Amino acid sequence: MFHSWSFEDSKDDQVDWMNNLARNIGTHPTLTDFALVVRGIQPPSAFSLRPLSRLHAFSLAWHNTTPIHSELISEVADLIARCHDLKRLKLHFPPEPIRYGSRFVYTEPQALAEFFRGLSFLEVPLRLQRLLIVEGILVRAEDFVSQKRHFRFLEDLTIRLEHERPYNLEEIGRVFATLRHEEIHLKHIALTNLHPPGIVEYISSYSGLAGLSIESHGDHRDDSSFLIHNLFISLKLHRSSLTSLSFLVGRISPYLEIPRSHLSENAESFSALKDLKIEVHTSDEDLRRKDANHLFAWLEIALRFPALRSLTIYPVHEEPYEQDKAKRIWRFRKHAVQDFRRRQEYTFDIYIYQDALL
Repeated sequence: MFHSWSFEDSKDDQVDWMNNLARNIGTHPTLTDFALVVRGIQPPSAFSLRPLSRLHAFSLAWHNTTPIHSELISEVADLIARCHDLKRLKLHFPPEPIRYGSRFVYTEPQALAEFFRGLSFLEVPLRLQRLLIVEGILVRAEDFVSQKRHFRFLEDLTIRLEHERPYNLEEIGRVFATLRHEEIHLKHIALTNLHPPGIVEYISSYSGLAGLSIESHGDHRDDSSFLIHNLFISLKLHRSSLTSLSFLVGRISPYLEIPRSHLSENAESFSALKDLKIEVHTSDEDLRRKDANHLFAWLEIALRFPALRSLTIYPVHEEPYEQDKAKRIWRFRKHAVQDFRRRQEYTFDIYIYQDALL
């Protein structure tokens, strides 16, 4: 059973109601997944998660311009430590801007170690399989080194860090160096940065990766051609196991050409690939000449993946963003795909991503 609480009001009667509900459902044997969403307020210190102890999955989302208070951190840390069957954990602290005159500031990231502090006292380690760190969490390699016994069965790791707040990205590289040293072989990896030393080296150290997602928005340090080439050389080790690939960087970069070049060489060998997300840039000149060759090149490659079910094509917009131009690009690409459909037979779905503003 899954249950979700959205905490948007700190009235005493709501806190009492939630605490009573927690006591009632905490002993329910079918409650295994629980999500806590806090938006715009600070839950009072009387709020308690203590009745919950049998969770397999827990998620905390903090949508606030003020830092999470120490009492709630303790509640969450204690909850994680007493849920001995916990398999999936998600922490989401998206940046909430605070305006000071003409500029915006953001709260400091919350240390991951604070939520793991109860794990050191467990006699029997957890068997965490999935860890999602989505914005606003300060990750250090020591968090994984000191708690490595709880990550022996980790299969899915997401670390998505927003660019609005500063992070030491070398620590992310050290996390993957730790995973490599401990021979913890992930099946799914989702990252916002590729350049920290240790990440590509980790991917090249084993086989069996099923999913890889890179969303490097705004960080040009990831645009090294040497780095991207090495990544795709490493992915050859996983070509029989990869089921999903996603490369979305939101800018004109070598990511637009190098993945296409590598995959065109041996598309057939990626025998398990089912879902592919890529970006294609359509320039002003392409629009003027009605040139869809870059798009067609990807479509031709997609035909060669034996198991492909879904191809999603995202735009890359030049700055400054122009809504009218974005509309023209979307219509142009839509017509190009329709033309491709008339000429080719294929069994997968093609999605042309449309901006939310269009």
